[in-house]
Amino acid sequence: MKKTFLSLTLLLGLSTLQANDIASLSIQVQPSDARVRIMNIVPKFHNGIELDKGKSYHLLINKKGYRTVNRWIKLDGDKTLKFNLVDIPKSSLSEIFSPYSSRAKSYNYRQDVKSSSYMVDKSLIRKFGIALNLGDLKTVKKMIKAGVDVNIRFSSGMTPLHIAVARGRLDMVKYLVAQGADTSAMDKDYAVPAFVAVRTNPQIAEY
Repeated sequence: MKKTFLSLTLLLGLSTLQANDIASLSIQVQPSDARVRIMNIVPKFHNGIELDKGKSYHLLINKKGYRTVNRWIKLDGDKTLKFNLVDIPKSSLSEIFSPYSSRAKSYNYRQDVKSSSYMVDKSLIRKFGIALNLGDLKTVKKMIKAGVDVNIRFSSGMTPLHIAVARGRLDMVKYLVAQGADTSAMDKDYAVPAFVAVRTNPQIAEY
């Protein structure tokens, strides 16, 4: 009888300790159809999700046409967070990125590619392009230090910065910008890197 009572006491104590290690998280966001994700856990997020207390979680909230919320939060206890996403003005985007803007009309993509060092050493540039697409920052750094132009244009019209943005490599984006990458360079679709980020990797657009 004493053993049974002791076992029950231990089980109840363990359950209490486990409950104290768990906290719930809810997210209230406007617009309500924005996508909410916690990037460093496997389960899909839902309001009231139970997570390990005391840990930090990578929160990502995004919706097309709005600025992405990309931050880490520490869950010290049951928590409800509220976010109002900030919309990106369509008028400002169209003025900067539209193919019909005055800047785009005056842009000669083919001439820009011809004047680039793209044609100097095809094998070297091919290796550079592969490193960019694979996200091989170490090789990219070596090649730029060896003299490869940080603003070189590939046959697609894309620059290294366009590719890094499209691949979602924020570390590479930061490095290229620090090395003098042209943030206003257009590809053959008249898109600058920031517009590519808005379309493909909103979290990089925040940078």
